[in-house]
Amino acid sequence: MTSTPTMPTIRRRGPADLIRRHPLIAFFVLALGLSWVAWTPYVLSRNGIGVWDFAFPTLLGSSQFTGMLFGAYLGPLGAAFLVTAITGGRSGLRTWVGRLLRWRVAPRYYLLGLLGVPVAVLALGASSAAATCAHPARSRSPPWYPG
Repeated sequence: MTSTPTMPTIRRRGPADLIRRHPLIAFFVLALGLSWVAWTPYVLSRNGIGVWDFAFPTLLGSSQFTGMLFGAYLGPLGAAFLVTAITGGRSGLRTWVGRLLRWRVAPRYYLLGLLGVPVAVLALGASSAAATCAHPARSRSPPWYPG
């Protein structure tokens, strides 16, 4: 009986190999990490804890649009791009981009999603801002209330 010599398998170690072995965990870790990296300037600015002497501009009555929105998109999209590129290569990226650009429902439903949700959020915010919220009188505050 003869045996054929086999080449030892070479296991590559590193971040790319780790992403190939655990793509779902890598996606969530990268999505959260990239989002927080993008949110760090907002958190450290005068709009956040005030460590940096910088304030984000106000858009539609809030600085969160200019300070937080970028991180909300960068994290998940950047993580999806990186994990797809490492696990699927160029063909995986072509498939991913094709799926991003494929319209599966009528355009009116995309319009409803893109315009309806922000309108609903603004309407709910306006209705809650119109309600009066008063601080309770000091004499009626419970003894454990900080103050």
